[in-house]
Amino acid sequence: QAVPVPASAEQGVLANRLNQVLAPLVAEADIVPSVRIEKLDGSLVFDRRGDDAFVIASNVKVFTTAAALLALGPQYRWTTTAQIEGERLWITGTGDPSLRTLGSRVVENEFLDDLAKTLLQAHPAGFTELVLDVRAFPDPPRHPLWPEDQWQADYCAPVLAFSLEGGILEFSEIGGALRTLPEVKGAFQVERAESGNAKNWSASWVGARDRVVVRGSGAGKAPLRLADADPQRLALHWLRAGLETRGVRCGLARSAAVGEVTPSTPAVFKHRSAWTLAEAVTACNKESDNFLAEILVRTLGRERTGEGSLAAGIPAVRAVLAAAGADVGTLDLADGCGLARAEDRSVNRASPAALCSVLRLMGGASAGAAGPVFFDSLVVGGVEEKLKDRFRAAEFQPMRVRAKTGWIRGASSLSGYLLAPDGQVLVFAVVVNYRSDGTARTNNSRFRDVQEQLLSEVLRAWPTTPR
Repeated sequence: QAVPVPASAEQGVLANRLNQVLAPLVAEADIVPSVRIEKLDGSLVFDRRGDDAFVIASNVKVFTTAAALLALGPQYRWTTTAQIEGERLWITGTGDPSLRTLGSRVVENEFLDDLAKTLLQAHPAGFTELVLDVRAFPDPPRHPLWPEDQWQADYCAPVLAFSLEGGILEFSEIGGALRTLPEVKGAFQVERAESGNAKNWSASWVGARDRVVVRGSGAGKAPLRLADADPQRLALHWLRAGLETRGVRCGLARSAAVGEVTPSTPAVFKHRSAWTLAEAVTACNKESDNFLAEILVRTLGRERTGEGSLAAGIPAVRAVLAAAGADVGTLDLADGCGLARAEDRSVNRASPAALCSVLRLMGGASAGAAGPVFFDSLVVGGVEEKLKDRFRAAEFQPMRVRAKTGWIRGASSLSGYLLAPDGQVLVFAVVVNYRSDGTARTNNSRFRDVQEQLLSEVLRAWPTTPR
């Protein structure tokens, strides 16, 4: 818990400045700002409704990633296995998020190369049946409270215990030819369509979600990213086609059924993830990747209870953080990433004080090796990702802000660490909940500006030498 301290004259001046920044929001209907700023020892610097619970959007990832690091350790890796039972090949996924293109590495192709080599040696005659077991994550691939009208967007990528390219299909145009990543010819139909607008380079699922229409020209343009409509269909097709191309006969390909008994034969192949947990957490927080956050919360549940579901993972997040000393009394999660929302109630809520509590925990010695990894996973203000063009004023130099951003309709959030002029590290959480009216008054750019103004005032009012 944060320790309230009597306000010094300097703190009184700072409080006045911060309240002036917040005053326009406080005065308006349907906008509720909340702020908490603390020192690492828990001393309170500033508070406005910091103990109240608010919808925190992607700041949910602060809780998810911190808990995963503390419970599993930065060096944790996922394992995908293959077993042979008679003429049947059984492949079990446990959530490896690295089966994707990582720089110059196409990890999923490396996986197929290694698997095929092993199978050709162990069972050269091939198989009559290929079974893909994704039951490690029993939940549906898409959360029921994710926005249905946005299901094709890359931030709504489905979550499966065996996923390719983070649940995303990527389309690019190279030399006039359309390239799809992952490479999955025949898994679904892809059509090119002329566009009346030359700038309209787009892709969408149509029909029964079994056909993608790509419009316009992608020459010289960034690849299109589309959430996979059916990740099990894609994975099965990709596995079967990839293995047979490499000389392994697979026969029928299907998913393991609910209640079906897993073979008792030893694994002939074990693939360790190309990513450590530390690398997955870094990508999750730097890129605010919802898919990775959902993998983490399910993995945490599976490792602690044997079930990789949200019903197991969400309580595990609370339990891990509470056991480490964080204040999670206001924490009410619906998923691991903060995307879930409901019309009849508020979900994915926590107080700014709870966010600061976790930030203080991860900034202290008790977090061990997890602490530096967590700190480094946050976005550097003025330098990278979603904060590249923010916090660039002189008072924020050099790199005084490390934070996690968050926004969904009705909620804007930012929390993280602030390096004060006297060398102290502060933790902060700024959360605004609002009812959108479609005008600039409730545009997130306004709330982002307030975040920056608040931290600017802290830095300008803070003493430059230790007191």
